Amino acid sequence: MYITSGLQEEEEGNATFDAGVDWHYLERAVEDGKEIEELEGQIISLLALNEQSLELQLEQLEDVMNPEDVDMPDVDGDDMVEMWLEGEEEPLIEYWEEVTYGEEYDRVYLWDRNERNADIIDEILQEDDGQTYLALIGAFHFFIEPGVHDFLEERGYTVERIN
Repeated sequence: MYITSGLQEEEEGNATFDAGVDWHYLERAVEDGKEIEELEGQIISLLALNEQSLELQLEQLEDVMNPEDVDMPDVDGDDMVEMWLEGEEEPLIEYWEEVTYGEEYDRVYLWDRNERNADIIDEILQEDDGQTYLALIGAFHFFIEPGVHDFLEERGYTVERIN
């Protein structure tokens, strides 16, 4: 939701970093004096570039430099949010399949990161300090298999999607 909101506002010339659900909960946690633990920051996401082949990096760079040549599905951010809220995962999965750069991209940007994030969540929960936790995971990290929840469920956790 953050990316969607941020992109929409950027198109209108009003880009902000406080439009997403993640920012909302971050602000609430700070106000309530709650401990915040980041699963992965932007540096981790950017370091994933180093895990890609040079060919894949060049393909993505060409697309960024020549967006008019990129054939994107006719789905906007509002449509994607609505599909998520309505529980319509299949159209979102189809969207991903149209825009992904293939298995290498999925491995680097989804699968490896999903497993790493599940490991971090598992470590936090293993402390068993009796607290309640909320983990905010991007939509594609949830329903593109294997998602973070798949790795956690393999470890015996019950994961609930909240809209």
